[in-house]
Amino acid sequence: MFNHSIKGSPMDKPPYVRQTRSINSLGAATGAATKPIEPMRYTGTEMMGTATMHKSNGVPVFSKESIVDINRMRRG
Repeated sequence: MFNHSIKGSPMDKPPYVRQTRSINSLGAATGAATKPIEPMRYTGTEMMGTATMHKSNGVPVFSKESIVDINRMRRG
């Protein structure tokens, strides 16, 4: 705690305030800051569909053999 009546105390001098220049804004924003995210879509012809593995994990299926394999893994 400072005693304001003592000469030479830190409270005798006002705190230093740095002078900063004012930078004006460019104005109102006219659009979005980033481009919109497009949803990812599979556009190929190789994938037959999706299958569900352990704990509802969806995996892509590319052949009838993989459908049988995934079905065997899921049922044990």
